[in-house]
Amino acid sequence: MKKIVVERFILSTTLAGVCIGILLREFFQLGIFFVLLVLLLFTSAVLSAYVLRGERTLRPTLIILFVLSISIIFGLARSLQNEKKFELLRFGDQRVVLLGDVVNEPEQKEDYQAYVLRARAFETEIRCEEINEKVLVRVDAFENISYGDAHLVSGYLTAPSPFTTHNERIFLYDEYLKKDGIGTIISFASVEVVATGRGNSIQHYLFSIKSAYLKSIARFIPDPGASLLGGLTVGTKQSLGEALENDFRTTGIIHIVVLSGYNVIIVAETIMRSLRFMPLRIRLGVSTLAIGLFVILVGAGSTVVRAALMAVAALFVRASGHTAFGLQLLFLAGVCMLLINPALLLHDPSFQLSFVATLGLILFSQPLEKGFSWIHHRGFREITTATVSTQIAVFPLLIYLMGEISLVALPVNLLVLPTVPSAMLLGFITGVLGVIPFVSVFLAPAFGALAFFVLSYELLVVNLFARVPLASVSLPPFSLLNMFLCYVFLAFIFWRLRNVRYTKLLK
Repeated sequence: MKKIVVERFILSTTLAGVCIGILLREFFQLGIFFVLLVLLLFTSAVLSAYVLRGERTLRPTLIILFVLSISIIFGLARSLQNEKKFELLRFGDQRVVLLGDVVNEPEQKEDYQAYVLRARAFETEIRCEEINEKVLVRVDAFENISYGDAHLVSGYLTAPSPFTTHNERIFLYDEYLKKDGIGTIISFASVEVVATGRGNSIQHYLFSIKSAYLKSIARFIPDPGASLLGGLTVGTKQSLGEALENDFRTTGIIHIVVLSGYNVIIVAETIMRSLRFMPLRIRLGVSTLAIGLFVILVGAGSTVVRAALMAVAALFVRASGHTAFGLQLLFLAGVCMLLINPALLLHDPSFQLSFVATLGLILFSQPLEKGFSWIHHRGFREITTATVSTQIAVFPLLIYLMGEISLVALPVNLLVLPTVPSAMLLGFITGVLGVIPFVSVFLAPAFGALAFFVLSYELLVVNLFARVPLASVSLPPFSLLNMFLCYVFLAFIFWRLRNVRYTKLLK
């Protein structure tokens, strides 16, 4: 029995240890000597376990300490290894010329577009050197930028700096960019294309599919419906426009247009429901495969991959009811992501919100579903419990990060989320049919009209609730300690709910 208990806590202990190691490096700047100290403690724990091998009651505790120690070492070591030195920072506020390759798909804004250039060489007024460093480049919105192009970029280098949001929160923009290996910015850059087709051929193919799909839906669905559909299916929320994006944020529904774990799980659950006649294992396997194909279709970016991993964990819980297994998958995904990029823990709000929302979905959805038993429609009851579970989980984190809470988020989510699968399915069919000769003339407009009807309803709900007085309220600064205490309180509530459920089962 104790062996089972220890195995259940291995991954959660590993995740905790990795996080502690990252935090120790972040806040206390601990180096290699601390690693040696932890290694000494780790060795002591092993020797203690060997000496006390006959004391069975101490074995679980020693194993947990063993795992925690080695996890702290890995977390701290990865943080040390992941730190980058940015050579171009020495030339801040100077005009430079960079030669490099476009390594991502350009991000479209209202009045400009941004992309990442991997610089291979740079030139100033007095020197010219080879280099291998990423730079964020901002250019005119109408500039023709494509993944894999080789560019000659000229402009003034600047270092990103923290800034204060309208809610008096300090956003560490420099650390946010550093997590992706970006240390400098060139705004209002002059760009000259010197070569094309230099990127990865698979990425080229994926981006071309995505581009063809977006052009296809734009032919048959007018804006802002087409922009909303692009956000729902492939995460291109930039084309929504600042005003509409603010409305989505005000009403607490912005998560549907940023390719969060929710969007990905919609794809999988739609397949799960359509394959109800098959055994559960086959349905889970097909749905997981569908998530993988969906990730590839939208470009397999790091944000999408993270959302997919979170969605797989939530899917297994919601489909099978095995909370413990879902938690193990979630913790495993968290450990892998943090070991790959430790900076995600503190400097990537997307990772933080996705992880916490998925954790809330796994822990609270089943206990809360019984409280919503008065909702007889199963699909609407699942959406209600999922919405409430995730809102409860992310509430303290949202207050800490943004200081703005939507008071209409729950009704808006309940009104909009049931229609999202239909909008995604109809829109996807429209986009696919639109690229097929002859078929696009007859079938694509019909499916496009149906998709536009659903999308118009969603936009209407968002527009109406965004105009409600006090739809969103700003809160005073919320400390990290207060957020921690809130999550301690939520953990206590979950513990109480679990104990009540187990007590009823024993009776």
